[in-house]
Amino acid sequence: MDYKIIVDSASNRVDDSLLDENIGYSVAPLTIHVGDKEYRDTKEEDVAAFLDEITTTKEKVKTSCPSPRDYLSKRKDSVRYILITIASRLSGSFNSARLAKEQSEKPENVIVLDSGLTAGAEELLVKEAVSSIKQGLPFEKIKENLEKKRDDLDFVFGLSSLDALANSGRFPKPIALLVRKLHRKLIGTAKDGKISVKERKHSRDGLLQGRLKQVEKRDKDRNEKDRIISYTGNKEDALKLKDRVLNRYPNIRSIEVRENRLLCSFYASKDGLMLSY
Repeated sequence: MDYKIIVDSASNRVDDSLLDENIGYSVAPLTIHVGDKEYRDTKEEDVAAFLDEITTTKEKVKTSCPSPRDYLSKRKDSVRYILITIASRLSGSFNSARLAKEQSEKPENVIVLDSGLTAGAEELLVKEAVSSIKQGLPFEKIKENLEKKRDDLDFVFGLSSLDALANSGRFPKPIALLVRKLHRKLIGTAKDGKISVKERKHSRDGLLQGRLKQVEKRDKDRNEKDRIISYTGNKEDALKLKDRVLNRYPNIRSIEVRENRLLCSFYASKDGLMLSY
């Protein structure tokens, strides 16, 4: 039986290079609304132009999740589906995927997984799904492996602004306002859609050092985990962080750098960095 993996665009995953001919792949795009304009979070959109738009606009910016149809618009009974979404606390994407499963003629052939996170964390779950499929594991075992992998994921971020998160109700506005007034940069962690601020820094280099410090505190399997760094407009910082992680943990399995697409760029804001592992 063939498989198809569908992720939402918060994964930043825009290609199917991980897959083979027996594993289909597609992305369900979220949408960012800037006043009357709509930006579908697809690989065709220009991230730099989008960032310029949202940093200068006086219009209200909001987001909307994919519809159930975006997840399973062309169902085939011979295919088993794995739907992976951004944390349900951060978006309605998971609920849309769950509705798509309920509306399917064979819901037993559909796994819906709330990643509990975003960005590289979703891609790491895609990797786990591909590995389990290629091993020929039963569908229920694939689901079990994905849930175990999700529960083991960690996520560290460094942001120069919390305004987008605060304005969307995902972070307390008083703290975001204080950060802006003091020109501080924040380092934090996330799990199950809950955001925790751990440190406050004055400089970009302090952000890099702080992220590495948080990794050292949280990483129990330092030489085993794949890692993905996601960046917004600051590739140089992302590559510096990659070098520092490799210097600290030279035997890690893999570490990749990804540009944030529209949704993650909106919430992380310019110069935001996220490390999933």
